[in-house]
Amino acid sequence: MTGFARLGAAVVGLVAVLGLQVAPAWAAPTPTPTPTATPSATASPTATPSAPTATAPTARTGTQQVAPAPTAAPSPTPAATPTPGPTASPTPAPVAQRAAAAPTTDPNLPKEGSIIGQKWTAMGGYNSWLGAPVAPEVCGLRDGGCFHRFTGGTIYWSPASGPWSVRGSIAQAWGNYAWERGRLGYPISDERCDLRDGGCVQTYQGGLFYWSGASGANPVWGSIREGYAGVAWENSKLGYPIEGEFCGLRDGGCAQRYQGGLMYWSPASGPRPVWGSIGQGYARVGFETGKLGYPIEGEFCGLRDGGCAQRYQGGLMYWSPASGPAPMWGAISQAYAGAGFETGPLGYPTEGEFCGLRDGGCAQRLQGGMIYWSPPSGSHPVRGAILAGYAAQGWEAGRLGYPTSSEFGTGGTITQNFQGDKLVYNPATGSVDNGAPVLNGEKCVASLYSEGQLTASGEYFNPNAMTAAHKTLPFNTWVRVTNLANGRSVDVRINDRGPYVAGRCIDLSTASFSAIGDPRQGLINVDVTPL
Repeated sequence: MTGFARLGAAVVGLVAVLGLQVAPAWAAPTPTPTPTATPSATASPTATPSAPTATAPTARTGTQQVAPAPTAAPSPTPAATPTPGPTASPTPAPVAQRAAAAPTTDPNLPKEGSIIGQKWTAMGGYNSWLGAPVAPEVCGLRDGGCFHRFTGGTIYWSPASGPWSVRGSIAQAWGNYAWERGRLGYPISDERCDLRDGGCVQTYQGGLFYWSGASGANPVWGSIREGYAGVAWENSKLGYPIEGEFCGLRDGGCAQRYQGGLMYWSPASGPRPVWGSIGQGYARVGFETGKLGYPIEGEFCGLRDGGCAQRYQGGLMYWSPASGPAPMWGAISQAYAGAGFETGPLGYPTEGEFCGLRDGGCAQRLQGGMIYWSPPSGSHPVRGAILAGYAAQGWEAGRLGYPTSSEFGTGGTITQNFQGDKLVYNPATGSVDNGAPVLNGEKCVASLYSEGQLTASGEYFNPNAMTAAHKTLPFNTWVRVTNLANGRSVDVRINDRGPYVAGRCIDLSTASFSAIGDPRQGLINVDVTPL
């Protein structure tokens, strides 16, 4: 090989090593092969598809000297396209990422376009109190709803309610009421926590859930919710609910307990609150199962002496600082109304009605007297001096029986009729009697007798009964005993014998003696007249 041939071969080899392809500027003359020789392919670099293939010079035969063919101007060799490697493409500029971003492959992330996902993002996504999702979104709930759980709570959505978050104690309590399947349905607001005593509230399709540290989480719905709204929600005397509504009460009613009382509802009465001292009085008479039934309006105050009252289906409950709570109902309540309620001379009731008296009667004590009722007599008040005279005669168990009228004025005196007689009060003398002329009776000394023992008539001596002992008058005779010093009289029944002391004509029981004189005296001058 000539020196030029070796040089050319070296260049071609270098090009092959570098992965380049160039057409040689000239070709060495190729010896004519022998006829039997099979031409071998000339080893040359494999051209890239874009590079033109170089045409080898035609071999000549014989001894003819062949001048090298003119070499065509080579086409520019295109730059080889390097195979992309790790650094072949420019490194993209870093993309700003939000804090604590989850991998895009997290299967728990809300689906693209999800309404729940939009709500989560609007609340702050990972940076909100909801935090990261902990499970995929779940659908197929009531009314076509869905929910998605997060580390701090859950977002619920339905076509009718929209997407809202639930968490904490309210969410747990909602679960106790069967979630969206219960009466409350889906939430229609987020929880709001700017209420009294640090409380929170959340609105649902069927009501509200309230929570405070002292009361816990409890629902309010239906008519009781309307009543609760009517008294200013948790800002009223009721405060927060402390349990859910309970039904199955009398006449199809329901009630709910609150920190400060109860809210009652029945189809006939509507929703009404009961609280405070009146609520305590209502409890003592059996709540809605008692004669009062359900409340039909709220408590109203501003009455005489700072009092309050509340109307019920069967009557009223009164309260004042001096009297405490006491109910009024039935026929006795009618007589109370006739006497001017609490503004009249009777004032406030001091206890409830008590029955089981003679002939099936009842009575009730008030600040200014009593009201009596029996089937034959009706209801009438008794008060003042006449009440004292009535007591001296043994109340309804005595000879007077029940009052049959209220008191009325006649000729400077006050009279009241009873079943067995009448009582007349003379303000000028202070005496109370039946108004009949006093016959001349036996004038003697009356003594006080208070020892409990069997009497001569076989009764057990009762110092609180209007009775007396006389030496000769028949048992069960009624006599009028008048204190000659003050003119006060009392009617008593003879049920014993005595006294057995010289100068005395009658022994009076403690109650009888007290009606006309001071028991500490022990002895008084009297007139004893049989009736």
